[in-house]
Amino acid sequence: MTSLGGDLGEEGGNSEVFLHGCRLPRRLLRGPSQRAAKDGQQGRIGMERWTKDEFREFYRAMGEPSQEAFAEWLGTGVRSVQRWLNEPDKQPNIPTSRYLDAKLRQAVRERIGCLSIDFVNQMHRRDILRMLSGAASIPVGGASVAWDARPRVSGVALDGLEDVTTVLASKYVTRPAHTLLGAAAGHLEEVSGLLRNGVMKPTQRERLESIVADVALFVGVLSMQTGKMAQAGANLELAKRMARQADNMTLLAQALAEEALLDYYARSPETANNDPRPRIDLLKQAQALAKRHAPPIVQMAISGWLAEDKAVAKDGDDADEAMEQSQVALERAKLEGPSGAGFVSSVGVYSGYGEGKLEGFRGAVELALERPSAVSTFRTALQLKKDPRGKATTLTGLARALIGQKRPDEACDCLKRARIIGLTHGSAVILHHVLSARMVMPPEWNQLKCVKQLDDLLQSGWIATAPSTTSWEAAE
Repeated sequence: MTSLGGDLGEEGGNSEVFLHGCRLPRRLLRGPSQRAAKDGQQGRIGMERWTKDEFREFYRAMGEPSQEAFAEWLGTGVRSVQRWLNEPDKQPNIPTSRYLDAKLRQAVRERIGCLSIDFVNQMHRRDILRMLSGAASIPVGGASVAWDARPRVSGVALDGLEDVTTVLASKYVTRPAHTLLGAAAGHLEEVSGLLRNGVMKPTQRERLESIVADVALFVGVLSMQTGKMAQAGANLELAKRMARQADNMTLLAQALAEEALLDYYARSPETANNDPRPRIDLLKQAQALAKRHAPPIVQMAISGWLAEDKAVAKDGDDADEAMEQSQVALERAKLEGPSGAGFVSSVGVYSGYGEGKLEGFRGAVELALERPSAVSTFRTALQLKKDPRGKATTLTGLARALIGQKRPDEACDCLKRARIIGLTHGSAVILHHVLSARMVMPPEWNQLKCVKQLDDLLQSGWIATAPSTTSWEAAE
């Protein structure tokens, strides 16, 4: 599997993550990300006045206490709370809005302890309100081992758990994976704790098992993106087990497909494509389940990954058939509209899948089968893709196609651009693709100026200071 058409992210000290010989220091993973900053500047709380609807939602999320009690907790006058709740032409001014943002951050962090200060500060007010509203219905102590009474789980509480996961997953495209991993892993601990300790009806338990499977799947994807392959594998195993217990074949299909991707990324760049048969077996299982149970966009992705691996195995006819199936599924997805309802990880992981993704799959197939059209197909995919990680994997695919056409300068330029995006996102997956492409360059290129410059960048490590906004935009 080249995985050039597909895309897949904890913080630590100064130790390093090793990707089969590729050194990825953790200080990069926890460092400031330009893309995260860009996302935060567009939606960070504290930038706008509170609306009356937002204040009312805050009040409801706090359990609708007496107005006197709410005012005391806020540290403001009762009359002000009454005006903001009831009088149509009254709303907090800008200084008060900033103060309310601070209280909102305090409330959501007290209720959802897995969220870091930095993570909350980068979130939009509406997302924090949604998470707080969801958390308000969740029994306290879900992951605790020392309670006096077991928490009772209701349908409203399950809705709240899904809301929290949806908010986290919806940030997948715009936020580096390492900035989401801690919060997602903490959320997984909470939902798993409720499953172990909560009191609920059989139908509610089955739904909670699906929620655990979904969150575990998302944590597995994030772990893969950050190079934590063992952690990714453990979470994907949990996702498969919970999906089977819940009889949720949609999530099982996704977990099997991600397990196939893990087989690729857990290998060294030199050996990743040596034997695609284990991935083909997993993807066939996933495809069979997806055809019966999953939304078309999931079918499109699984068929695309299968086409890539069939092409790596030099099975051109089967690769073309899988590509056709992927295209048909995408056309169905366009007719049916947005997907992912009830399976919130797909809100993030499959968000934005479309023609660019399809062309990325097609380019990877053409590359593996040594078809000359791969260059033009990858260029088309690059124009169509909008998310930076998707652009980076496409750039590495284009680089490999250009290497096949003996165009070193253009190939090196593509890999340099992909490297910038990889640095910005702290992505071990992008690093894997960049190194894979570099390793297929012929030895006689080693003395070329462009290759030496690329090698200098790669030998400096994956630790360069996060590039400026202009550098990142230039990479696009």
